[in-house]
Amino acid sequence: MPATLISTSDGSPSLFSSEFNASYHSIHGAWTETEKVFIQAGLDYMAMGRDEVNIFEVGFGSGLNALATLKYAGNHKVSINYTTIEKFPISEAVCNLLAQFWSEEYSSDLSMSFLDMHGAPHGKVICLNERYFFKKLLSDLLEYSPNEIFQVIFFDAFAPETQPEMWTLEVFSKMFDLLEEGGVLVTYCAKGEVKRTMRQAGFTIETLTGPPGKREMTRGIKAML
Repeated sequence: MPATLISTSDGSPSLFSSEFNASYHSIHGAWTETEKVFIQAGLDYMAMGRDEVNIFEVGFGSGLNALATLKYAGNHKVSINYTTIEKFPISEAVCNLLAQFWSEEYSSDLSMSFLDMHGAPHGKVICLNERYFFKKLLSDLLEYSPNEIFQVIFFDAFAPETQPEMWTLEVFSKMFDLLEEGGVLVTYCAKGEVKRTMRQAGFTIETLTGPPGKREMTRGIKAML
């Protein structure tokens, strides 16, 4: 997918898609958004009291959510199995630009892991540290039939007005079925129509304080029977 590197308000990079005319993450802080929406409200919420968490990400994109999860796995005593699906992967050239940033601003080890994730063969599990196992898929979500079930879903598609086909009842019903009872789906979007669709799919909705630039975000829970 055609994409260009941009800088966001917290100093972390994101990408701008010319095809969708949208940025991959918040211009108010890409890393800050990922930490707030996906790590704190999703992974950290579900990791309490667990030795292992299975995460499914819809929208690998720039790889930022996977990178933040890798960093989390290195700092916490929880094993993470991370599966991500992306229909429109970024180019190798753009990936290398992002890797250069992570190397210069964070560490060469983090940058190498970032490149390993982007370069991993589709459908193959790779081990990036003793607690982080990563698999990426080149597929349409509705065609995906996993053998595993997940505790957390990171739903990071482009916004409903940009990619409306990803915010339908069919899509949310599919994700509901991918979760175990008590599992959660987290997304930056808090539009009323989206929350109504999630409820229709079976989710119990929690509206949470959003990251900078967004008043609210959403956590959907697959309630225990």
